[in-house]
Amino acid sequence: MSAQQALPKDQPASDLAQWQAVLAGFHEEFEFQLMRALKDGGSKPIHKARVNGRKLLTLLKLLDPDNRTGLAAYYRKGMKRLGKVRDADVLIDAFEERRKRQKKAGHKKQARLLKAVVRMQRKKRKTFRARLAKEMRDFPETEEHSRWERWLKEDLEELLDKVQADRVMVKLQEAYEQKKRVYREQCREAGMESAEAFDALHDLRIAAKEIRYIAASASFALDGKFQRWEKRFQGIQDELGAINDRRVWLETVERLRPERLSARTKTWNRFRKKLRKEIRALLLENRVVKVSLSSDGK
Repeated sequence: MSAQQALPKDQPASDLAQWQAVLAGFHEEFEFQLMRALKDGGSKPIHKARVNGRKLLTLLKLLDPDNRTGLAAYYRKGMKRLGKVRDADVLIDAFEERRKRQKKAGHKKQARLLKAVVRMQRKKRKTFRARLAKEMRDFPETEEHSRWERWLKEDLEELLDKVQADRVMVKLQEAYEQKKRVYREQCREAGMESAEAFDALHDLRIAAKEIRYIAASASFALDGKFQRWEKRFQGIQDELGAINDRRVWLETVERLRPERLSARTKTWNRFRKKLRKEIRALLLENRVVKVSLSSDGK
């Protein structure tokens, strides 16, 4: 059930009722997908649980910025565990697809390297999923779950009196633009492929994601111009996400080292070089924050 469909279409809704419907919808979907993920371990429920959990955290930040409820920390704990499994899934799918292409092209050494990375990531995924199951299996019976129900029914109305969604969006945009400036500075000072620049780019992606989620989830409380930001920031998030994914893949391969993958150093270095080339191309081609080799800190 979509959070936006939680109210009957013919039922007039107050601001409180709309917020309750949206929040309850995301929470129910998060819980449903989480329980599915714990039961069968599939990648789809893991992803869906994480998306709905992220939306919940974003709206909690909007509605309860001082975290008086204490709910955000509990959801972040679950999101951290879900995120580790999801990151492993993304890498496994991407590397498996690359392995097939390399094998088809007759690049046997590269294919074997990719197969070894996938095999090790599958083992890590089992560990991450076990931790997720251990820490989240009792979620519906936890005190935090009961606190959520009380907050939604009893305390939300008071918080809504203090919320000005349009003003929050303006502040989020200002924060987003500031993160752009920080990223450009890091590119100039440390180089666009430095750890500092990548960390700044990651912060920028998170800022874009927050704006997108609020534009999508709280559209009923926003001015029309902010509602249109969902599509705009979805594109921004996708571009920056593609860069971040490859950065994570490169770091994963570098941590493993060739000896752990039973691969020749030459084959390992060739793959690292290819990933670095892809990252650089994406950095130079992205339309979010234009950078150039002249600003690469060299």
